[in-house]
Amino acid sequence: MISNKSAPETPELAIALEKLHSLPPLSTTTTQILSRTLDSESSLTDLERVFRSDPALTVDLLMTANSAAFCGRRKVSTILHALSILGLDRVRSLAMAVAMSRYIKAHIRPDTKAAAERVWTHAVATGVIAEQLAKFREVASSAVLYTAGLMHDMGRLGLLATIKDPYQQFLGREYRHIQESVEQEIQMFGITHTVAGEHLMQTWGLPSVLGDCCRDHHANTTSDTDEVRIIRTACIIADALGYPELSLQERAKSITADVWLDAHATDSLRDSVEATIGALFL
Repeated sequence: MISNKSAPETPELAIALEKLHSLPPLSTTTTQILSRTLDSESSLTDLERVFRSDPALTVDLLMTANSAAFCGRRKVSTILHALSILGLDRVRSLAMAVAMSRYIKAHIRPDTKAAAERVWTHAVATGVIAEQLAKFREVASSAVLYTAGLMHDMGRLGLLATIKDPYQQFLGREYRHIQESVEQEIQMFGITHTVAGEHLMQTWGLPSVLGDCCRDHHANTTSDTDEVRIIRTACIIADALGYPELSLQERAKSITADVWLDAHATDSLRDSVEATIGALFL
């Protein structure tokens, strides 16, 4: 596992951060959805009001909610209906997934789409698995971890959107292990995708747990939070199930991931991952 210490300040790092800072932020609607407190009596009304301000997101959300990955035969016709069937947390995490898919489509060039699809597929798989892992731990809600899984590799997508061809070439290479790829990132671009992801979460004003998971999902320290540990494990499991972020000769392993894979790597889990990837296609 790599260190979770921030990269030293260099001219290359400053340039990379400046480019990332130039990326358009997530929509106001998306940040409002993520920042809403969901434990008040007015939560449902507040969240519905936010959706009303973005009809396009609402349409996309309802289309996704009606897919086999989420509601199956239960037809969802309004945001209130979605909230009643799926719950506040689930609708919020689903809205984030839909918004992220839209964001990637808008800001990734067509010629780098294949690279973006690989990163996004890994992120969706990580989110689905993290949501499952959360059911076995008394930590943040499964919906929060689903969102954290979706966002944990946002740094790669940000670098792909700003550095473009060189980063696409980087993503297409094979590495011995994740540490070698991280060393190559620093050497080639002056920044790692983990630092880039944390920077984007902070720049966009998103909850700190998302930045922590971006920064530390390849690290392993005694100060890790439960959320970071779950995302790290989910990332390893997604790789093992056939949804890798990179081509690696030596894949990361963990005892927790191995035990969970032996017990829960069923066809139904794979079907759930595939259905969700299909519902959130780029």
